[in-house]
Amino acid sequence: MTGGDAGSTADTPSSESNPNTKPAVETSTFGNQDRKWTRATSPTDEGLCDVVMAADGPYIVGDEGTILTYRDRWEGILRHGPTTNSNALCGAAASADGRHVWVAGNSGVLGQYDIDTSQFTDYSAPRGITNNWTDIAAVGMSGEEALYVVDDSGHVLRGVNNGGDVTWDEPQTPGDGSDITSVVFTDEAGFLCDTNAGVYETTDDGDTWDRIGIEEAGPDFTDIAPARRDAISVSCDDGTVFRYDGTNWTNRYIGEEALCAIDRNTDTGLLCGEDGAIYEQQQGRWERQPTPIEETLHGIAIGTEYPSVAVGEDGTIIEYV
Repeated sequence: MTGGDAGSTADTPSSESNPNTKPAVETSTFGNQDRKWTRATSPTDEGLCDVVMAADGPYIVGDEGTILTYRDRWEGILRHGPTTNSNALCGAAASADGRHVWVAGNSGVLGQYDIDTSQFTDYSAPRGITNNWTDIAAVGMSGEEALYVVDDSGHVLRGVNNGGDVTWDEPQTPGDGSDITSVVFTDEAGFLCDTNAGVYETTDDGDTWDRIGIEEAGPDFTDIAPARRDAISVSCDDGTVFRYDGTNWTNRYIGEEALCAIDRNTDTGLLCGEDGAIYEQQQGRWERQPTPIEETLHGIAIGTEYPSVAVGEDGTIIEYV
């Protein structure tokens, strides 16, 4: 597929014929003795890379263009990704109202799923760019989102959705060209991190990016999770978490496992990584939680109306239920 500002659409199973029946579970407070991390029945053995919460529940993306969601069970909703070329999907994001789910991955693959119409629209190769997208952020309500996709060559590409017609700016390179592993926005600002210990912030919707750390950090940064502009956490591949308070960076060694993903809100935080490791933030400390798996986990999302979910190798899905 060539770059598509307007996009092409594909039908997917109707949400009316397959209603989301996942029970709402409040999981913003952990430690409930009646809940635990439980392995879910997965419909795939492909590696899973990321998970995002939308208005009707969690969505998972992974290798071979895998896209999963939960209706009465975990199931695929599109074969072989937006382009049908089975390119790996590395990142997922939802609009502010959770009605659009955006996915991005290798070879410039980019697409949007509308949960109301059960349709996918292919926006792959924006501006003709076919780099490997590593993550995506969506800011604003469905149909008028600002989109930010990042790649393994240090580029950030911003687009604006105007009712299905996406206009893309020229790509930027905030750092030295290192692999950007994560991009996330709060109401106040946007943040990204890379594999050369770079953390960058934008306060003007991505017009400019300023480096805010981290000098002589050492490890590769794998994910970034801002709860607020003065409460930012970065996970690392050596088991370390860096925390920023708006002025200073501090680091804490969490464990021996490489940490692959982190999610935070104002109440709590979750980390995941190698050997099935999940850590929960409890009163400022990260405590390892029991899990029923040993597979590496690559993505994690805190649930509020739905159970928290972590995903990883060999189609692994675990839920906090």
